[in-house]
Amino acid sequence: MGIYRLITVGALVAGLAACAGDSKEAPSSDNGQCEGQGKNLLQDPGFETIGASRRERKWFASEHAAGQSFDYSASNGELLIEKTGAEPWFILTQSIARDEIPGERVVFSAEIKLDMQPPAIAHGFKQGGGLTVTAKANGKPVVRSLMDHEPHMGTTDWQPVQVVLELPKRVPSVRLGFIHQADGSISVRNPALKRVAKDDCSG
Repeated sequence: MGIYRLITVGALVAGLAACAGDSKEAPSSDNGQCEGQGKNLLQDPGFETIGASRRERKWFASEHAAGQSFDYSASNGELLIEKTGAEPWFILTQSIARDEIPGERVVFSAEIKLDMQPPAIAHGFKQGGGLTVTAKANGKPVVRSLMDHEPHMGTTDWQPVQVVLELPKRVPSVRLGFIHQADGSISVRNPALKRVAKDDCSG
């Protein structure tokens, strides 16, 4: 599959560009992996639609300012995001309506492989790459998780990572995906969003 670039503006950029600032963070998991229940609530976990028309795509990309500083592609179910320019961040996400998520507790997980170094051009955002989740109510973030797992920096083989999230009832939707805020590349495979029983996974 070829390389695709997409730069979005407006509310999505405004909401996600501040993702490294002060916010309420959702609880993250420890190294013990939480087993979710039921079906995977993510659409297109194999990243097959990222080169399709906008109507068919399930994942949407955004990057800082003028953009064109990151390339992303997918092959054999693996997503690759590579830093190619000077801008500090890139994010690939999808949004899930609150009524599509059974229960108030979910686990967002994936396997990631990192080849990431501190940015040559310093910035004030959290450095690294990995999972990100944002949910708003009345225009304000009420759930936010940004690389709340290890590893999220350095050079690694495939590693499972996850975050366990408490979703307030008033949240109309949840936006989740993968962020890159360093130099180098991140690969992602087997992403999943599943329900978690109330007494499972301390988070």
